[in-house]
Amino acid sequence: MKEYLRLVLFMVWIAPLCTQAENGWYISTVDTTYYTGKYGTSIALDSLDIPHIAYCQYAGKGLMYASRNPDSTWTLEDVPIEGKIAGTDPSLKLDSFDYPHISFWQGSLGYIWKDNTGWHKEQPDGSWIECTSLTLDSKGEPHIVYSIGINNDSSLVAYTYHDSTGWHKTIIDSVGKLASGAVSIVIDKKDILHLAYPLLYPTRGIRHAVLDSGVWHIETIDSAGSPECDWHLSMAINSQDMPSMAYACSYRDTDSLYTYALKYAEKADSGWEIEKVENCGGLGGEICLQIDKNDNPHISYYGNHYLNYAWRCNNKWYIDTIEQIGNSGGQEITYTGLALDKNDFAHISYCDQLTNRGRIKYAKGCAVGISEKSRKEIAMNLDIYPVIEKRKVSILYSVKEKGRIELTIYNITGQKITTLVNGDRQSGNYKTHWEFNESIPNGLYFCSLREGNKILTKKFVILK
Repeated sequence: MKEYLRLVLFMVWIAPLCTQAENGWYISTVDTTYYTGKYGTSIALDSLDIPHIAYCQYAGKGLMYASRNPDSTWTLEDVPIEGKIAGTDPSLKLDSFDYPHISFWQGSLGYIWKDNTGWHKEQPDGSWIECTSLTLDSKGEPHIVYSIGINNDSSLVAYTYHDSTGWHKTIIDSVGKLASGAVSIVIDKKDILHLAYPLLYPTRGIRHAVLDSGVWHIETIDSAGSPECDWHLSMAINSQDMPSMAYACSYRDTDSLYTYALKYAEKADSGWEIEKVENCGGLGGEICLQIDKNDNPHISYYGNHYLNYAWRCNNKWYIDTIEQIGNSGGQEITYTGLALDKNDFAHISYCDQLTNRGRIKYAKGCAVGISEKSRKEIAMNLDIYPVIEKRKVSILYSVKEKGRIELTIYNITGQKITTLVNGDRQSGNYKTHWEFNESIPNGLYFCSLREGNKILTKKFVILK
């Protein structure tokens, strides 16, 4: 009992020291240049789960490429294109050699990639475009979807891809006006392409197009309440090659007032299933969707002047508010990018509008809230008791059903420190411990208990 009381006092005392992390999130600033991050940011992880970010220094050098170093600093690289605002709305992907490929706006469609000889730039389409989205096929060839602005009432949804003979362009849809030029493209394991885009008029709705046997098949996913997709949407593919999308929309409610909502739609055998994640004022900016290894959706987005992170577990949505990045004083809509690493930790790039009218920042974290919000639903238990003077952390955990269990310790940046348990367990209660040495620094740590597609994570602090 004496040690337990001492632990409680310890936890309360050290909590204020963890100001770098909000709700378990590690946050760092990538680029503080004035007006940086305006009109887009995109993030990708390489084969070692190192994050790389593409963004635009709107009043500076134009398109930039940032890579995180082992000491948590960032290396910033000028991408050789002309024009300070060229490079807006970037879409970043890494190939199998971890080289970057970026599509971007430069008035026309721009595309640039890097290899061991340097950067190489091309112009796949000279038309005036509004936005881009890029993916790479199994051969590393680029596929880009983009919108072409015709006039105030009309847009074209265009698609181009590259092969050994060059670039090939197709107009997919020519009906109506796109909302803010938002488009998103993904590719499944069979190299089948899926894309999504929102129409404003003459008919409002979210559309999905899939390329099958050389033919584009188009369907309207969501038109209930005449939704107006105000900003970007995002697509992803799950392990069964089924597409899903996240999008922000506004529509008139029963009182004829505009309601803003974040929505999620996923394809099932019976058709599309749509659900509302949350109602949110000022919802907008780049919404980014990723699917984890257990086919749970994760979404980064801007709403109510904050960077938010939503995820679904056991058919229930949870939301983390990470930090304020905008306000009601005329700040512009901000942007986010999202990637999940091999341990399903989230990596988010985003534009913070509160300083210098924009700066690029980076957040890394995990869905810690699941451990505290759905303990009863997932039928697991996890308790952690650090005994600092003995350099030991005692861990009590329980499982309801027989199955394979993995118990892992991570540091605040998401780096795996050690795996304590990795094997089959019968249902019941268990105890183990982690003995750490002097090389383990003070700070915030996470203990993650995984059983099948259920994850329970709790945080604790070491202060020697």
